[in-house]
Amino acid sequence: MAPDKSKKAKAHVVGPGAAARACLMPPTQDELAERPAKEKAGSDRPRAQLTTVPQTLAGTVIAAAGTVIAAVQLQQAKNDAERAKRDSERAFRESPEGRLQEAVRALMRPRIPTKMPKEQVVQRKVIADIKSRISSWEEHATVVTGRFGCGKSVAVQEALRGLPGTYVHTVENAEWKSTLYEKLHLDGPGMLEELFTRVATELVLDPEALSKVPILVLDIPRETTQGMSLVSNFAKEMSTDQMGSAVHVIVCASSAGTAMTFDAGGAPRQVNIWVEDLTEEEAQQMLELKGHAEDWKQFTAACGLNALDLAIACRDYTGPSFLETTRRQQEATAYEEALTFYKECKMQNVDTVSLVGANILEALLANRKREDGHGVGKPGTAAEPKEVTQWMRQKGCHPIIWHTTHKKYKFASERHAQAAAAILNRRRC
Repeated sequence: MAPDKSKKAKAHVVGPGAAARACLMPPTQDELAERPAKEKAGSDRPRAQLTTVPQTLAGTVIAAAGTVIAAVQLQQAKNDAERAKRDSERAFRESPEGRLQEAVRALMRPRIPTKMPKEQVVQRKVIADIKSRISSWEEHATVVTGRFGCGKSVAVQEALRGLPGTYVHTVENAEWKSTLYEKLHLDGPGMLEELFTRVATELVLDPEALSKVPILVLDIPRETTQGMSLVSNFAKEMSTDQMGSAVHVIVCASSAGTAMTFDAGGAPRQVNIWVEDLTEEEAQQMLELKGHAEDWKQFTAACGLNALDLAIACRDYTGPSFLETTRRQQEATAYEEALTFYKECKMQNVDTVSLVGANILEALLANRKREDGHGVGKPGTAAEPKEVTQWMRQKGCHPIIWHTTHKKYKFASERHAQAAAAILNRRRC
């Protein structure tokens, strides 16, 4: 019987090194027959996996893209809504009603002076006088004036501190009304009247409001020379006539000359408040607040009692020699002003020229020697106060004042009185 070749082939595999030899031997018939089935089975598995993975990945990508698109659309919708809201709010703010409401809110905020904190302000009697006028006001404009640098603006601002319903406007030129409307974002007088009416309604509802009517302060600087007739008419309309006493107009005039150009319909239709220079006690308090408690007398000796002069000296102070220089400069200025007034202030009458300056200085010096020293009225000088104050304003020369409440001429300061006495004594010699 012939030997089985397949068994011989397998026998060659058995034994040491069989695995190595088997790798070199050709496959048997049985192995060749089984190979296609195994290859088919092996190839089927990867194909199934390759088909499943792309389908799953595509679904994930599509879902993620849908989420992103939805988020973008939602954000766009929010942006559109916010933009539409902003456009609507801006359109309302720019409308007449929106501007009126904003102006009411602005005026109803408590007034806080920005130039000087409360703890740095000397609490003068005139501040209490202005507050009293505000709380008891029923009608007519209030005119606050005094010598240049006496502290008028500070007094008015301090009286308004913390009050709602107030507005301060600077009268710079004849176009001041247009500027007022522009700053309040109003179209004209009709909207201004409506503004004050609404503010008055708010003030009536405020139990703590000192004033139950709006307060409009018209601050008139020294250099303003135009628009006073408009100020007078405006104050008359707002505080007396057309508005039915709906607005308390306070005119803060830089000088008596400015104040005397104000005319709201005669003396009965206005109340004058005069701001004097500081008293010695007030000057001491002011200088203590500015760090000069020990040498305050040296400051008043050099500068007098004018609040602005003292404030400037404190600001520029470098030592005792500075005060001596300041004293000499102020004496020279006072002498120059008195001499200019004495020589140049003249008024043309029908057929004569009146030496108004000389007459007023002589009358004031005589009053200091023989009478009360509180000044002289118009009859004692034959000089029209309005003309005299306007002359001084135009020349920038102010050795005297016209006191709007006492109705008298007075020396602007003790230094001016001394200068006038020296000038007249030399003229007599």
